[in-house]
Amino acid sequence: LAGLSCRLRVKPGLWAGLEGWLAYEPIEPLEFESSAVDPSPFQFVVEPRVGAMFGKLRPSLGVVLPIGGRLADGSLTGFRLHVDYAF
Repeated sequence: LAGLSCRLRVKPGLWAGLEGWLAYEPIEPLEFESSAVDPSPFQFVVEPRVGAMFGKLRPSLGVVLPIGGRLADGSLTGFRLHVDYAF
């Protein structure tokens, strides 16, 4: 799993960013007879995010947009709510 993140401060206490990550699944699926195409072991996703800073609490909301891999094959998207606490 590898990721990259870029955040820009829009104004004090508010930021916008873009994250991307690439995952590789080295485990081979079980062999069986089928005419289906084997799924890709790679997954690539980008996620635009917005967040705020309330002292030590930092919530953010992102939209997960699969570009390649199993999630993209199924045309799936989703939201991710994330909260960090700095101590």
